[in-house]
Amino acid sequence: PDTALAGALNVARQLGQQVFAQQIEHADSSVAPVLTVSLGVCSKGEGISGSAAELMRLADVQLYAAKAGGRHQVCGAELTSS
Repeated sequence: PDTALAGALNVARQLGQQVFAQQIEHADSSVAPVLTVSLGVCSKGEGISGSAAELMRLADVQLYAAKAGGRHQVCGAELTSS
């Protein structure tokens, strides 16, 4: 909570790196021989109203952008209006 987009992206990248560092075998993956994660994050600017559902919807859009971009990455966006 109360994290700007840059901070949320940083946390998500760290999470992805920590998962990758575990080197959990994933032989069926077309991305990497070990488990990776794709993450989508969203924040809202100060003074912007928006519901939790709107934040989740935009984070989901970002998740699918990360997957479409090749996986094993993070994408994020800021909610700018309600």
